[in-house]
Amino acid sequence: MTVPAFTLDLVADQGETLAKVDGQPLHAWTSWLRIRSDVTGFVPPSYSPADDELTGFVPPVFEDDGIAVLVHGRDHQDLDRRGVGLFHARLELAALEALHAAVTRISWAALPRPIGYDVHASQLRLRYACDRTLIDRSFNARSANFITALGPLWPMLEDIGARAMRGPSGTLEPGLVISADPEEPLRLTLRAELRNRSIGPVVLNDPRLRRPGDAARLELSIGPAVPGRDDLLPRQWTTLTVPALPDDAPEVVVLAARKRWSVELPWVAPAPGRYLARMRWSDYGGPVSPAPAQVPWMPVPETGLSFVGSGPYPVRGSCRDTVVIAV
Repeated sequence: MTVPAFTLDLVADQGETLAKVDGQPLHAWTSWLRIRSDVTGFVPPSYSPADDELTGFVPPVFEDDGIAVLVHGRDHQDLDRRGVGLFHARLELAALEALHAAVTRISWAALPRPIGYDVHASQLRLRYACDRTLIDRSFNARSANFITALGPLWPMLEDIGARAMRGPSGTLEPGLVISADPEEPLRLTLRAELRNRSIGPVVLNDPRLRRPGDAARLELSIGPAVPGRDDLLPRQWTTLTVPALPDDAPEVVVLAARKRWSVELPWVAPAPGRYLARMRWSDYGGPVSPAPAQVPWMPVPETGLSFVGSGPYPVRGSCRDTVVIAV
């Protein structure tokens, strides 16, 4: 069986709109899954002498492959050390056939009106384009009756999204490391990191670059941990000042695969005890100036060639990490 060329989008938005990228609103939480049957799903890693953690294995490429890409701006549960950016998966012919069949078996005109709404749940948009067929439906994540009526299509999309999340293609992962001075244990050093966990380069503003209005892109805070409850935030925070970007430093940073950006800040604990520290990186606007060969935020257009793997990916969104230390 030959699968016709189709594009399927599933967009989940939640929270306020913080930016617009190529006409697409970027919310506090935005995830955009795009599937195309006529774009090969193989994305070659970008090798360089510094990419010593990459292997030389190259998987086979089949002409009937499709691709699923997931643009993920923020973890929906706001968990620590969750990557944000671009993810992808290769879809084989059998998966494309099953997906196409699941869409065409649905009597879209007979679907029930979505019932159920939660202001704190994601607003979803499902769009399918194939030849002269165009399906475009919006519903809330709490519209259980509508989601159930989609039949096997919904679990297929959930599975493809989960598969894509296992393939970082242009992804940043946060990390916070705290170390104590061996001679003066109350003197701590907090190192905030952003690591490129992808097979290719990513591009972002230097986190020390202030946003319009002097808002910080990187925030670090520390405070006494709640006794016996490391899952609770401190009642009193100390916010550390991230140094300003030097005048002679570039505003935009390109990180090669597996490389890190980091900054270290000193802090002196007022007394022995347990302390909880948190870092948060937040930048929805994207690079203030494009890097050479920078790819679009959604690198797989509705038609034409894919840009995945052809240049640095501009990561937009927010991520965090939390660490508890006893001194």
